[in-house]
Amino acid sequence: MTKHQLTIFLLLCPPFFFATLFAQHNENQCYAHIGLSEQLAANPRLKSQLEANERFIADFSSHAHLRESKTVVIPTVVHVVSASVTDAQVLSQIEALNRDFNKLNTDMSRVPSEFKTLTADCEIKFQLAARTPNNTATNGIVRHTSSRTQWGGSDDIKKPSKGGFAPWNTSKYLNIYVCAIGNGVLGYASFPGTPAEVDGVVIDHTAFGTTGSARRPFNLGRTCAHEVAHWLNLYHIWGDAACGDDHCSDTPTQKEAHYGDPSVATYSTCNGTQTRDMSMNFMDYVNDASMVMFTTGQKVRMQAMLNGVRASLLTSDGCLPATEMGCKIKGLNISELKTTAATLSWTAISGTKTYTIDIRKTGATDWTSISSNNSTITLTDLAVKEFYTVRIKSDCPTAEYSELLTFSTRPLVKTLAQQAGTFQIYPNPVNDEANFFFDGQFEGKIALQIIDARGLVHLQTTKTVGKENPSVSVDTSTLAVGVYIVTVEQNGEIISKKLIKN
Repeated sequence: MTKHQLTIFLLLCPPFFFATLFAQHNENQCYAHIGLSEQLAANPRLKSQLEANERFIADFSSHAHLRESKTVVIPTVVHVVSASVTDAQVLSQIEALNRDFNKLNTDMSRVPSEFKTLTADCEIKFQLAARTPNNTATNGIVRHTSSRTQWGGSDDIKKPSKGGFAPWNTSKYLNIYVCAIGNGVLGYASFPGTPAEVDGVVIDHTAFGTTGSARRPFNLGRTCAHEVAHWLNLYHIWGDAACGDDHCSDTPTQKEAHYGDPSVATYSTCNGTQTRDMSMNFMDYVNDASMVMFTTGQKVRMQAMLNGVRASLLTSDGCLPATEMGCKIKGLNISELKTTAATLSWTAISGTKTYTIDIRKTGATDWTSISSNNSTITLTDLAVKEFYTVRIKSDCPTAEYSELLTFSTRPLVKTLAQQAGTFQIYPNPVNDEANFFFDGQFEGKIALQIIDARGLVHLQTTKTVGKENPSVSVDTSTLAVGVYIVTVEQNGEIISKKLIKN
């Protein structure tokens, strides 16, 4: 059995297998893989998404040089479901995440000499949200009240039907929940591609932050670093099996997890030769004081997800003050797109009674105006296989039009849920070159176009894609700075996505 097959086998194992594994150490520190096995059993499509993630990471790794070196900011909301957790404790956790993900932790000196060249500044910053999904001001800390004393590891805390609290828009925010989990579980997280309603990270209040109710030996905020890394698609360093695979080529293959504070080096012979274990990695199970590093390979995996499944976080407005939105409409979105109709929605502006929606066929000069009292409207009587451009203005005194949104009434590929992951652009925003990654739904010739908001085609090409060649690169150096629509068509069906040129 190959290492990759072994990993998939473990992900599909029933929860009692993992419970037995943990019981050998009397430690239930991380529940992420148990939760993942339960989600795989309930949602078979998730397995395809995880496999797509791995293909995308492999492709991204070969183009990593295209991404500029700059820190990605992730808007973060902390849901506090524990009266003992103070704002200071939340802030201490955010500070700890930013130290550890950016190689600013002073205990980096504990990295053994043979691993020092592998340590990575992951260039990921976590910032508490400044606005809610409804564009009201927030400090990024949301307090919930519940009579429940323990929440367990089954995502109940995220489910209103179970007495929990729904996450904020998971395409715009990292949702972290702090509560009493129970049963010795310190935390767990969802992997990229899991359903939005259960997406996020859950940490026990005794292992959260560096002050308040945090208790030794898990009081340096590193349980959260471990779980957030899962959320960005890192696996345990031992691959959750004897000599398992964590999909990182620069982490030594090791026989098992480590616990406590190892005082001497340990070694594994998984590959036939003796290699030192990287027990000080954030993805092992040692105490907080003994985990100090991510590797370059782990960084690439996380950055890939921030250009893939979790790319929407890069354009989130969650960290912008609510007042900055003013009277300009934002958050335009097209859904329920049909051949002659589409639903248009946007972020509501407090106090607005009427919105004016202008629509025209892309390339036309005259607008048709429609009024709406709500922040959503169904556009009907559209022409088949036509491009349209819309803009919206509110009735507030200093109103200005939204950015233009272009969409097409050409037939869509299956359903929106089935589209997920089939076509991704990275990096996005782009500079002189754009890379397009296609999932397994695309086999054979595709027609790719880059179109501006006026409907003018700036680039048109035909490519052949498939599982063996899932990506293509396109020269975008001649494009002017602005927002474009990329359309990919195959067999009369089309998917469109936004491309931003810097």
